[in-house]
Amino acid sequence: MRLILFLLLTSLGGMCCIEVSCAGQSASSPDGAAADSTAAKAAGKMAMPADADSAKVAFRDLRWYTEKDVFYVVGIVDNLALEWHRIWLRLEVQDAAGQPLTINGAPNTVVPTFSDAVPPRGSTSFFHTIPLKHLSGAPANCRLSGAGAVSMPPGPIMIASDLGGVRALRPDPNDPTNIVEQVYQAQAVVENPLDMTAYHPRYVLLIYGQDKLLHFAQLINPELPDTPVRQERQGPIAPREKRQILCPIYYDMLPQALRDTLIQWVDVQIFEARQ
Repeated sequence: MRLILFLLLTSLGGMCCIEVSCAGQSASSPDGAAADSTAAKAAGKMAMPADADSAKVAFRDLRWYTEKDVFYVVGIVDNLALEWHRIWLRLEVQDAAGQPLTINGAPNTVVPTFSDAVPPRGSTSFFHTIPLKHLSGAPANCRLSGAGAVSMPPGPIMIASDLGGVRALRPDPNDPTNIVEQVYQAQAVVENPLDMTAYHPRYVLLIYGQDKLLHFAQLINPELPDTPVRQERQGPIAPREKRQILCPIYYDMLPQALRDTLIQWVDVQIFEARQ
């Protein structure tokens, strides 16, 4: 998967944008090499330790689909344990007859979740790509389970409130009588209600279509110079601080289903990166 981020350097009331070359039911997709690169980077950053304990998890808004030459899986993961954990998942892929497919010759693959540490009864999410050339057949279904978990020290627990969005419309260049939605500007208020500073906050955008399905999830590091998120304030999030964030999402490279049905809402997950 290839992600192109472009930042318009304007005031907070202005726009940034996120262009995503990714998922969709039948649109053009990134090539297998890009998906290989994304998977390799994710695995290298969050490889599961050999001594990880079993993970107790549940899944929500789970969805999988194929676009061109890549199989995509996205979902939300609930930590059912009563302690802080970093969590990995085990993914198995099946064909239309329910027969298991191998992934690079193996019966399954391990997938890292976005959050570096998930609180008890808290949630994280994931987005995983598999080039079809790595599968032994045509994928139609998948199964996920908790592959492993490592205990993590407690940290700040942040929430997103006042979720909303603004739709930017323009005349259709191919039909002046038609109006098209060009961009959805997602907005939220990030809150840190505990007496702990979040020194390295990270945001995950969960993008839902008007079909009520989760189509895409993207991790964003607001500390990078080319971050697509505009924040009311920069830097660590202090105890009891509230901070507005904005991030317009352009449709040009979104999944075909999102371009067809349009975005219904964007949810936001926040966690602190562990160094």
